[in-house]
Amino acid sequence: MKKIAEDKNNFTPDSKEKGMEQIAAVMINHKTGAIISMLEGRDFYEEQMNLATQMIRQPGSTMKPIAAYLPALEEGLIQPAGVLDDSPIILKDGGKGYHIPMNAGRNFRGLVTAREALDRSLNIPAIKLFVEKVTIKNHGISCASWALRRCIRTTITPRPGLSADCIAAPPSKS
Repeated sequence: MKKIAEDKNNFTPDSKEKGMEQIAAVMINHKTGAIISMLEGRDFYEEQMNLATQMIRQPGSTMKPIAAYLPALEEGLIQPAGVLDDSPIILKDGGKGYHIPMNAGRNFRGLVTAREALDRSLNIPAIKLFVEKVTIKNHGISCASWALRRCIRTTITPRPGLSADCIAAPPSKS
């Protein structure tokens, strides 16, 4: 892992606005829980923190495979070559308003395969897959219980009023 982080060719060029593209990873023995390897970032002198354990972040794209793709594959609702719709969607925000989620690039790609949507980490196909196909109401699956049944540990907190009774994961330190 260290060699990957040290090779500048594995990352986008440094940006004047954003600085150096960073990386963090922890490799854990799934049977014992022992830490096999940890990558704390690309350059400690750039960040002065262990990005693997000290960085506060949203779960973001980590939740797409856990909440949408894996349950859908497990339930036979989608296949990797199955087609998903990456077009705008309007959702109730849990209050009295509405929310229009966006992809990171603020664009839409139309019809894409599940494989491409996951590979590009597209938000809209994952949201639609979860809301329209996985649905807690139809399958009795909640993001939290599905993840916990597979020994995924997190600091998720239930939030009433969210679409599909899903969960919101607050930023947490590892």
